[in-house]
Amino acid sequence: MDYMHPRSSRQAADHNQLTAMDAGRPLRGGMAVLPTALLSAVLFGLSTPTLADHTVEHVVTNLKGGLGALEQRVWDCEHGIGGACPGTKGEKGDTGEQGIQGEKGDTGEQGIQGIQGEKGDTGEQGIQGIQGEKGNTGEQGIQGIQGEKGDTGEQGIQGIQGEKGDTGEQGIQGIQGEKGDTGEQGIQGIQGEKGDTGPEGPTGLAAWESVSVDCNNSGGNVTCTANCTGDKKVLGGGVLNTNANWSVIASYPVTGTGWTAVLSRQTGSTTTSVTTYALCANTN
Repeated sequence: MDYMHPRSSRQAADHNQLTAMDAGRPLRGGMAVLPTALLSAVLFGLSTPTLADHTVEHVVTNLKGGLGALEQRVWDCEHGIGGACPGTKGEKGDTGEQGIQGEKGDTGEQGIQGIQGEKGDTGEQGIQGIQGEKGNTGEQGIQGIQGEKGDTGEQGIQGIQGEKGDTGEQGIQGIQGEKGDTGEQGIQGIQGEKGDTGPEGPTGLAAWESVSVDCNNSGGNVTCTANCTGDKKVLGGGVLNTNANWSVIASYPVTGTGWTAVLSRQTGSTTTSVTTYALCANTN
C-alpha cells in the first residue's frame, strides 16, 4: 500500500509528542536487536486489530508512546524515505563503453616565445655523401680584372696527347695582357709513329712541250696562232714582238688546243714579224 506521511495539524502534534516521548525511552532487551521487518510486524500486531482496512496513517496514529515514533522510522527505513537506513554499498559496476569522440576544440592562442636555449655541441663529421650528377654549364661570366704577371713556372714534363675536344663558343674579347718573358726551351717530345700511306693521287701532267709559230705581215693587223700536237691541251702561251710600231691587242688560248696572238700597226708602214708560243701537255 502507498505510504502517506502525517502532515495534518493534529497528526503533526501527535507525531511530535510521540517522538519526544520516544527520545527518553530507549529500547531494552530483546526488542533492541529485533530485525526491522520483524519489529514492524510485532508493532503492527500490537495496533488495533479491528481495523481491517487500516493504513499506515491509522497505525502510526493509534500507537502510543515511543512505539509510534519507532513505527514511523521503520516505515521510512523500509521505503527509503528521507535517507533513513542507508543500504549496504553494492559492488562496483562494470566500466561503461567508450563514449563517442567529441568535436575538435578551437585552436588555442599562440604561447609566448620560450627562452633561447644554449648552443649544442658540434656533431661528429658525417660520412661522405654520394657524388651528385654533373650540373649544367653556367653562363659566361663577365671579364675579370687583369691580374699581375706571375713568375715563370718550371717546365713540366711532356703530357700524353689528349683527344681533340669540341670547339667552344667564341668568348668575349679579353684585355690585352703584358708581354711575357720568353720561356725556356722544352724537352724533345717523343717521336710519333709513322702514319699510314695516303691514297693515290690523280695522274699529273705528262709529255709537256713548247710549240712556236712565226708570222709576218705588212698590213694593218696580224693574227698568229700556235697549235698543240696530237691530243695535248694548251696550258699557256704568249707572243714575241720586236717592232715598236706594232702593239699586241690580244693574246688568248684557242679551244684548249692552241694559243693566238693579235697585233695591230700603230704608225708607219713597216712590216712586222711576230712569234706566238703555246705550252702543251697530256692531261687525264
